[in-house]
Amino acid sequence: MKTSIPALQTYLTSLIAPIESEDKQKFVELFVPLDVTSEDITGFLGDLNSSPSQWLNLTSEIRVIESGEGVERIEEEDGGKKIIFYFEHPLLEGCDREVEFVLSGEPPEWRAGG
Repeated sequence: MKTSIPALQTYLTSLIAPIESEDKQKFVELFVPLDVTSEDITGFLGDLNSSPSQWLNLTSEIRVIESGEGVERIEEEDGGKKIIFYFEHPLLEGCDREVEFVLSGEPPEWRAGG
């Protein structure tokens, strides 16, 4: 089940290229919420660089959300500015996930929820 919001689907698809090229810096620039501090961004990027399993788990979730394969349901909140995807983690059996994306900033753009 894919999102029915074209701009969100385009955003999710834009995350795939840096995943496939393992460009963690570019992925983080596109993924993190707009209000995250530069120190937190550096820390997050450091975590992804030092933990291959964290990178693999995160990117496998993004692939599920982007493709829609395995997404059990999608909920909209805040007038469609917050979208929550529900699915079982593709690598961790029995691990149910809720991942949200929010439309924020000026001009508005989609980002991972906090």
